[in-house]
Amino acid sequence: MKAGIHSTTHAHCFYCFATQSCVVSMSLHRIVHILLLCVLSLPALAGLGERNPSLLAGDTPRFLPVHEAYRATAIREDGRVRVQWQIADGYYLYRHAFKSPLPMTTPAGLAFHDEFFGDTEVYYSQVDVLVDTPPDTTIITLHFQGCADAGLCYPPETLHWDAATLLPIKAPAATATSGIPMEAAQSLAWIALAAFIGGLILNLMPCVFPVLSLKIIAITTHAHRGSTLGHALSYSAGVIASFLLVGGALLAIRAGGATVGWGFQLQSPYVIAALAWLFTGISITLWGWFMPGLRWLGVGQSLTEGSGPGASFFTGALAVVVASPCTAPFMATALGYAITQPPAITLTVFACLGAGMAAPFLVLGLMPGLARRLPKPGPWMERFKHWLVLPMAAAVAWLLWVLSHQASSTSLLLVSAGCLALVIGSGLLAHHAQGAKRVIAWSLLVASLLPMLAIQAESKSSTEPGQAWSAERVATLRQQGSPVFLNVTADWCITCLANEKVVLDTDATRDLFARHGVIYLKADWTRPDPAIDALLASFGRSGVPLYVFYPANPGASPVVLPQILRPDTFKAAIEGTIGTK
Repeated sequence: MKAGIHSTTHAHCFYCFATQSCVVSMSLHRIVHILLLCVLSLPALAGLGERNPSLLAGDTPRFLPVHEAYRATAIREDGRVRVQWQIADGYYLYRHAFKSPLPMTTPAGLAFHDEFFGDTEVYYSQVDVLVDTPPDTTIITLHFQGCADAGLCYPPETLHWDAATLLPIKAPAATATSGIPMEAAQSLAWIALAAFIGGLILNLMPCVFPVLSLKIIAITTHAHRGSTLGHALSYSAGVIASFLLVGGALLAIRAGGATVGWGFQLQSPYVIAALAWLFTGISITLWGWFMPGLRWLGVGQSLTEGSGPGASFFTGALAVVVASPCTAPFMATALGYAITQPPAITLTVFACLGAGMAAPFLVLGLMPGLARRLPKPGPWMERFKHWLVLPMAAAVAWLLWVLSHQASSTSLLLVSAGCLALVIGSGLLAHHAQGAKRVIAWSLLVASLLPMLAIQAESKSSTEPGQAWSAERVATLRQQGSPVFLNVTADWCITCLANEKVVLDTDATRDLFARHGVIYLKADWTRPDPAIDALLASFGRSGVPLYVFYPANPGASPVVLPQILRPDTFKAAIEGTIGTK
C-alpha cells in the first residue's frame, strides 16, 4: 500500500508536466519551484515505500540515562575523599573532563583517539578519583563527561556531595525560565551549540559552493542597493524551513518503522534524477540563456540578481538540498543525540543546524557596512557566473554517476537524454526560435521531464576495494582474531568520497592494513538497506560516513574514528588501537 501511495504521489508531482497545455499555462520558473518541492518531499514517500517496515523503531539503541551509565560513590579516607565510579558496559569517561574546585588526582587511563578531543585518555568499567578536602570544605563538586561506544556523547555533568555526610546534594538554584530543569536546559543548549557549529562549518563543504556563490553575488548586488537585510532574512528562513522539512520527513519515516538519517533523500533515484534536471537548468541559467516572455530561466536570474524575497527563500532551500551529500564536524554528535529525543527536541536540533548554515549571510544582512565591502557589481559578475557552470555541470555528471548505482542502465540513459533535451530546448528558445523550431523546443522541454516517470530502481554493489560488509562477516573475522576496519559509505556522500580519495584508497593505507593484517570491509548505503540502517543506529549515528575499527581481541570494544579523516591521525588511531606505535 505504501508503495502505491509513493507511485501515485510521484505521478501527481509530474503529471502537469506531461501535457503541452499545462506547460503553456505555467511558466517554467514555477515548474522549477514545484520540482524543488518534490525533491524535498519525495524522500518521505519513497522512504515509506522502499524501506523494510519490519525494522521497527525499537531497533534504535536505547541509551542509559547519564546517572545510570555512570554511578559515583564518595568514601572518606585520610583527609580526602575517594569517588568511586562504576561505568556501565559500553560506556566510558574522559580523564580530561574530571574537574573540581578542590585539588584532585586521576589515574592514567586508556589511550583513545576522539573525534573532537583528539588523542586523550578514557576509563572503562571503573575508576577512582581522589579529591583533597581541606577542613573548611562544605561542598565537594566534581565535573565529568562520558560517551557510549555506540556513538552518543553526553554533555558535561556535575555532581555535588555534602562534605560532612558525603551524601549527594543538588546544586543551589535554578531552573530555566521555561520551567525546564537547568540540567536538561544545559544539555539541550550544548547539543544546540554543536548543531549550530556543524551548520556553520557546512558552508565550507564543497557541496554547497555553487549555490553559495550565487548568493554571494546576490548579496553583493543588494549591498550596493541598500536592501541586504530583507534578502538575508528570506534566505535564512528558506534554510531553516528546509532543515525543518527534512527533519519532519525523517521523523515521519522513523515513525513508520524505518531507521533513516542525514542525506537519506539521496537514496531515492527519483530525487537524484530531479536534482540532475534542476542542476542542468541552473547551469543553463548561469550560461546566460534567458528566454523572453516566460522567464523560465528567470529563476536562475533571480538566484543571482534577486527579484524578491521569494528568490532568496528558494536559494536557501536549494542550498539545503545540495548540502545533503556533505557532513560537517559536530553534526554527527548533534544528529546522533537528536534521533533519540522527542520530536520537539529533534526539530530544535535541525533548526539550529539551519541557523548555523544561514548565520554568515544573516551577519552580512545585519551589518550592511560589512556587506558593502564586497566587490561592486560589474562585468566580473557575468564572467564569474559563466565559470560557475563548470562546478554545476560537474555536479550533474556526479549525480548521473550516482544514479548509475541506483537505477537501471535504461533509466540512466533516459535521464541523461532528458538533461540533454533540456539544454537543446532551452538553447533554441534562448535564440528566439520561431515556427516549427519553437514547437520542437517546447516539445524537448516537456520531454526532458518524462524520464522521471520511467525510472526503475536497481540495487548495485560498488564495494571495491574493500570486501562487502555483513554482521556475520565481522563476527567471523573477530572470532578468528583478525582486526577489521569498517567503512560505511555511499556514492552520494561527498565527504565519504573525499576521505576515500585522500586516506583510505591510498598505498599508505593499504600498506598499513597489510602490515597489521587488517581486513577492510565496506558497507554501501547508496540505496536503502535495513541492515546498514540498524548498523548506523547501533553506533548512535544517523548518516554516513561512519568509520569503525574492530581490534583483533574479540572482547575489545570497537573504536569509532572521526568523520573527516587525515592521513596522520588515521594512521595514529589505527596503530594506537592495535598497540604498535
